[in-house]
Amino acid sequence: MGTLKPVAADNRVKDLSVRYSEGWWAYGHERAFAEPGDSGAIVVDERRRAVGMLVAVEHDGKDDSEPAGAFVHGIKQIFKALEIAPYEV
Repeated sequence: MGTLKPVAADNRVKDLSVRYSEGWWAYGHERAFAEPGDSGAIVVDERRRAVGMLVAVEHDGKDDSEPAGAFVHGIKQIFKALEIAPYEV
């Protein structure tokens, strides 16, 4: 469980040369939201609806001075990039 914080501009992940925009930084409640290797995981809301996909972890979480954030792209962006029509229930 965690909190999604909207990204208003391009952000860089520490030690990576990639820029992330149009998504959310995710921070876990009481522990890290994600760990290295979790990229590609689907992020769901409290009703278990897919809202995004995890694409990067800010750092390995070993530095306890700040919580490790994870970057999440919106599921609509993912569907658009893959040319997938959203499924409505």
